[in-house]
Amino acid sequence: MSGCLHHISLTCRDLDESQRFYAQFGYTTHKSYTDEQVSIVMMTTEAGSAIELFCFTAGQHTASLLSDIKSVPNIQTIGITHIAIQVDDIAATRQQLAQFTPCTEIKPARMGGFVYFFTHDPDGNQIEIIMEN
Repeated sequence: MSGCLHHISLTCRDLDESQRFYAQFGYTTHKSYTDEQVSIVMMTTEAGSAIELFCFTAGQHTASLLSDIKSVPNIQTIGITHIAIQVDDIAATRQQLAQFTPCTEIKPARMGGFVYFFTHDPDGNQIEIIMEN
């Protein structure tokens, strides 16, 4: 049996705000669905990666923030701790994001091959921004 990662799914508080955040990295709306309980948007890049955003309507929303947005990164928790997005210009990306959200400093990866920093999306999900060397 073989397989590959198809998409990640995130529940958000504000669908428009989350779409704007991920659009900065080249994600565009591929499909969307809305009913009385939830709105779902599948965003994809030209490279084929996909993020599925869920936003529950008032009364249906029982989700809470998964992490303290002031503690970036917090990767010692069991389970999925962050997603990584690759960019072409890490310094410019950090400068743009740092205007709106906390970012760690750019560091070389311990295993080599890329540099990275951490930030978070509008709902506190940890995002690692990477650039290959």
